[in-house]
Amino acid sequence: MSESVSKAQELVYNINETVNAAILLEGVYDSGFLLVEGESDIKFWAKFVEKRYLIKADGKYNVIAAANILDTKKDQKVLGVVDADFDRINNLNYSDRVVLTDAHDLEILMLHSNALAQVKLEYFDEAKCQEFEAKSGKPLLDAILEHASVFGAFRYLHIQNKCIFSFDEFNPYRYEDKSIFDFNYAQLKVDFCSLASLDLAQINNHIQVLTTYSKQEICQGHDTLKLICIVLRKICKPNSTKAIGDEDLAKFLRMAFSKEDLLKTTMFQSLKQKAEAWNLTLFQSCV
Repeated sequence: MSESVSKAQELVYNINETVNAAILLEGVYDSGFLLVEGESDIKFWAKFVEKRYLIKADGKYNVIAAANILDTKKDQKVLGVVDADFDRINNLNYSDRVVLTDAHDLEILMLHSNALAQVKLEYFDEAKCQEFEAKSGKPLLDAILEHASVFGAFRYLHIQNKCIFSFDEFNPYRYEDKSIFDFNYAQLKVDFCSLASLDLAQINNHIQVLTTYSKQEICQGHDTLKLICIVLRKICKPNSTKAIGDEDLAKFLRMAFSKEDLLKTTMFQSLKQKAEAWNLTLFQSCV
């Protein structure tokens, strides 16, 4: 038995105990639970769902494995939500009770909402931002995603080739050209090839194919937030001396992401539809 299945079985046992306790204490239990990957997901969803109905699974594959077990038990109390990562690119499907984020992950989803406008208002100098967009010939987010998609493509290759080294070695800060918003991709390719045992021609072919996919699917959230931090150092508000990190930006995005933003997502509408089919009131406060 794999470790992930073992953890999932323990998770399902704890869920069943919680549901039974709720029924005994309240007499009638019709709210339901939302199973999420980790602590940052709890922080995101706690704005929209009572925290007592959120269950942290400590990992995506624990959510998926637990969902499969719950399916065999014909449970109709627990839904799950996970980052899509590269699953749509790889045509992966899970239990019907598990919903994927609209984009690669929650961070990319939030960056494509009105929350980004709040980030720009809080941190970016408007005139410098306009100058940056004029030079790049693209809106701020598009210029950032152009680079994030390259790092995302390497992340994909890292996973597909089952590389044993950590991808943290390929942090955007390591390859940054500090004079302009650009990166030493030639060196990145050389470094990746040497560790992944791939030749440069293979890398170039894979990258060319992968960058044809939607940037919302390829770009990974924390890579993208790091790139925003790099841009921010160049076009931040005057007299802004505080170093803003990707975790700071993720926190601010969660704070700025509104109920109206949530209602626009396919992720939420799918969860709501499934909850209604099971007569759960989990998302009653959201609508």
